[in-house]
Amino acid sequence: MTETWQWQSGVWKLPMVHAYSVLKDPKSITQPAEDLNAYAGRYAAAADLIYTIKREGDHLAAEREGRPGVTLKAEVRDVFFVSGQARTRKISNAITQGA
Repeated sequence: MTETWQWQSGVWKLPMVHAYSVLKDPKSITQPAEDLNAYAGRYAAAADLIYTIKREGDHLAAEREGRPGVTLKAEVRDVFFVSGQARTRKISNAITQGA
């Protein structure tokens, strides 16, 4: 973390703070094929936001329309992440809801 202090009118003021984050992917787990199949499908958060998930061998592949595809890794059951995007998670209840 970096702080920038400035002396103004006889007092110290803090005009800027910059926080650095070291992003590290969490450990991933493997899931049975039948569990991965439960997540496969086409999901719509809005008419113009479509997210497609499919099983490719021992992992899931996902694609938001108009963007490149990514590999989803399971952190724990129902919680997925994309390598290099350690602050973002995809959470599903497909298995617990019997999709």
